[in-house]
Amino acid sequence: MRLQHAFWPPVSFSAWRSAFTCGETTCSLPPICGPHLMGAASATGTTRNNCNQDGRQFPCTRSTSPKVAERQQDRKAMAAAAKGIDAMFKGASRYDAKAFKTAVETIRIHSGERLSVLFEAPVIVEGSKASASIEADRPTFDKLAAELGAYASALSVAADRNPAVLAPDMRMEGGDVMMGGPLAKRKAAAPDPMKMPAEHAFHMMLQTCTSCHAKFRVKGE
Repeated sequence: MRLQHAFWPPVSFSAWRSAFTCGETTCSLPPICGPHLMGAASATGTTRNNCNQDGRQFPCTRSTSPKVAERQQDRKAMAAAAKGIDAMFKGASRYDAKAFKTAVETIRIHSGERLSVLFEAPVIVEGSKASASIEADRPTFDKLAAELGAYASALSVAADRNPAVLAPDMRMEGGDVMMGGPLAKRKAAAPDPMKMPAEHAFHMMLQTCTSCHAKFRVKGE
C-alpha cells in the first residue's frame, strides 16, 4: 500500500494531541442540573442555558449522544496510546517493545473500517464537531482512516523486529519528509510504510490525523 501524505515540519505530539482529543465536544451536566431539573428536553439532548433550583440559576451544559460518546472514547484511547509511543521516541520513557506494540495495536484497531463506521451517516449529531463534508467526501475520509491503520500496522511490525531496544534504524532522518502543510500533495507516491523508519511512520500517522481534522472537523467552535 502506498500512501499520499508526507509533510514538513513534522507535527508536534502536543499540538496533534490537542486537535485529536477535541474532535468531539465533551459535555456533562453538573450534579445539581440533572434531568429531573431540566425536564424531558435534556433526555433528548436539547440544550438549555440554565436550570433552576430554589430560585437559584445554575449553568447547564449539553449532553452528548451515545454515538459521539463512542467516538470520544475511541479517540481518548488512541491519544493515550500515541502519548506513550511519543514518550519512547523522545526518551522520556524507557523503550518497552511490549508496551509499544500494545499502544500501536490500540491505534490500529480503532482506525480503518472501525473509524469509518463510527462516522457513518448521520455524521452530524448532538455534541459533535464532525463536519458534513465527511458525507460529501466519504472516499477521502475512508482513505485517511485506512492510512492511519496502515501506519499503525507498520509500527506494530517494528515492535516485533526490535524486542530489546529502540534501534537506530527505527529513527527518522531529516530527509524522510517533505515540505508542505497538512493537506499538501506529494509530487510522487510516498514510500511503503513498512519500509520507512518507525519514527517516520509515527509522524506520518500524526500528520494523517491532522489532515483529517483540518478537512473534516467544524472550525471555530
